[in-house]
Amino acid sequence: MIATSDVLATISSNSWTALILAADGQIAEVVPFQGELTSDIFLKFTRTHARARRFRLVQQSDLSEAQLKAILSEVTATPADVRPGFMTLSGRVEAFEPGLHPFAPARAIAEAIARWFGR
Repeated sequence: MIATSDVLATISSNSWTALILAADGQIAEVVPFQGELTSDIFLKFTRTHARARRFRLVQQSDLSEAQLKAILSEVTATPADVRPGFMTLSGRVEAFEPGLHPFAPARAIAEAIARWFGR
C-alpha cells in the first residue's frame, strides 16, 4: 500500500501521525498532525478518516522498520493472539478471568454490546 520509508519519514517529521490500516493489516493511509493533538482534532480525524477502520496514533520519533512492524502487529493482533491478562501498548487488558473480577458480568455485557455495534 504505502512504502515503509514514506511512513517512517512522516512519523519522524510530524508531532503526531495516525496510521490507518486496511483489512489485511497493511497501512492504507497515513494522516500527519502538525500541532499538538487536541480533542477537536481527534474527533475530526475519527469522523473523516478512521470510520470502521483500525488505526494507531504514533508520536514523533525515529522508528526503525522493525519497530514499525511491531506496532502494526500489536494493532492487528486478535484477542486469541494475546495472553490472558496481558496488557497491550494501548493499556487495555485484552482478556481476563471472569470469575476473579467483581465487575466481570458488567464487562461481559459491555463487550457483547461493543461487538454488536462493531459489526
